[in-house]
Amino acid sequence: MPFQITTFVLLNAVAGLTSLLLTGLAWQRRSVNGARSLAALSLSVTIWCLSAAVEMAAVSIPEKIFWSKVQYIGVTTAPVLFVLFALEYSRLTRWLSRPRIALYFVIPLLTFTLAATNEWHHLIWANVRPSPDGFNLAVYDHGPAFWALVVGYAYLCNLTASFLLIRAVQRFPKVYRLQFMAFIIAIICPWANSIIYILGFNPLQGMDLTPASFSVFALSMSIAIFRFQFLDLAPFAFETIIETMQDGIVVVDGRGRILDINPSAVHWISPGNPDKNELKGKSLAQINPDLAPLTHTPSQAQWEFTLYQPDPLTLEVRVSPIQNHRKDPLGKIITFHDITLRRQFEEELRAANARLQAQIQENELLQIHLREQAVRDSLTGLHNRRYLEEVLQQSLARAERQQTPLSLVMIDIDQFKSFNDNFGHKAGDAMLVMLSELLIRYVRREDTACRFGGEEFIIVLPGAPIEVAERRAEEWRRAFEHSQLLYNAQTLSTTFSCGVASFPQDGLTVDELIQAADKALYTAKKRGRNCVTRA
Repeated sequence: MPFQITTFVLLNAVAGLTSLLLTGLAWQRRSVNGARSLAALSLSVTIWCLSAAVEMAAVSIPEKIFWSKVQYIGVTTAPVLFVLFALEYSRLTRWLSRPRIALYFVIPLLTFTLAATNEWHHLIWANVRPSPDGFNLAVYDHGPAFWALVVGYAYLCNLTASFLLIRAVQRFPKVYRLQFMAFIIAIICPWANSIIYILGFNPLQGMDLTPASFSVFALSMSIAIFRFQFLDLAPFAFETIIETMQDGIVVVDGRGRILDINPSAVHWISPGNPDKNELKGKSLAQINPDLAPLTHTPSQAQWEFTLYQPDPLTLEVRVSPIQNHRKDPLGKIITFHDITLRRQFEEELRAANARLQAQIQENELLQIHLREQAVRDSLTGLHNRRYLEEVLQQSLARAERQQTPLSLVMIDIDQFKSFNDNFGHKAGDAMLVMLSELLIRYVRREDTACRFGGEEFIIVLPGAPIEVAERRAEEWRRAFEHSQLLYNAQTLSTTFSCGVASFPQDGLTVDELIQAADKALYTAKKRGRNCVTRA
């Protein structure tokens, strides 16, 4: 099964892997309200993104259609799982009974069935064809069931879930609104790309960036989980939240003495003394000298530091002043947030991105190398006949357009067969390499030297009239005549003959110019070799 790796394939693969990481993060917190449905949602997105990557990599249309069908597992279930997450997070449990959940999945099941059997009715995809814009994309002409069941039901689910979350967040304290804003930022990118694809505003036909944009969703949700405790906070009593939250909270007075502290902060700053009442009244500097600067911060501040218990623990610390209605300072609230896993995740992600970039660069260099190999002669390093035909065609078109001359010099080593018979083919190869090196030294940057075949070489001289080309060919001939090859303790030398032809007087096409130069070369051979003859 052939595959073609493109930038879109890599973007979808990265989105799938980041969504898979988000699945793990959410599942680790599955006991928290909304975590299970978020894990299911991110798993659905993972299937969507990875199958979209394989679909974009597949070359044949039947293979693309097959992976599009697999992709519909995520396409059809993700909107429903988004609704389930909104219902669970909003604590609307009466809508989460098993019969109702089964009812929510009727349309996705029907849609997936229609996609799987599309060849019978073409209700999902009326036609699938290669994109005229390239990049191994395919254009899917959608049928009526796509608009009714996929677009209609998906957008209905998305709007319903958004409405439930907006209504719920209005009843929550501001801390929940921060969570909500993080989630909205996470879903804006997939929403926007989905709308762009549906409306056909993408610059390339068949390009759908919706799966790739889920990498923004996964990263934003991961940051929301770690930074804003997206799944760690729920609408409980304020005291319960403070006591049970994973973040450490310390309230100090103007002298830095502890007024209140929650269990998480006790565990981090005084692991040997679990009784928080014994810590009240003491200064942070007494408990842990490393924390002394926190009480001296005059205004709001944020930074990171590491504790060793004994394993390193990276904490993000925020200091917020407490003021009365007259703005007089009364104390500070200090929050500690464990970002150890986040830092590890970010390092792993940076390392993964670095490896991915290195792989992309390696692939690009490999492609350049392969392209170069395809147009280079392996023995001499000069361009080969295939490249000559391409560059000569382009140079002729440019010369005709700009009304400038173009000359062609054909070189043939004299009596090369006898040379090979007398000294061996390896010596002949060494002589070919010596001539190639001489030509590389003598030709201009704009000239093109090619090995035409065997002992024949052609040099293309853009902008050079036949007189200039003849004079330069004579310089090469004299230089080669006086060159010596040291081979197996022998000093070897030989000569070559040249035929020179020029555009437009000697030919208007590639074949005509080459034939004219070849005839001139034949004339040089008849005149006794080791000479330059113009057409």
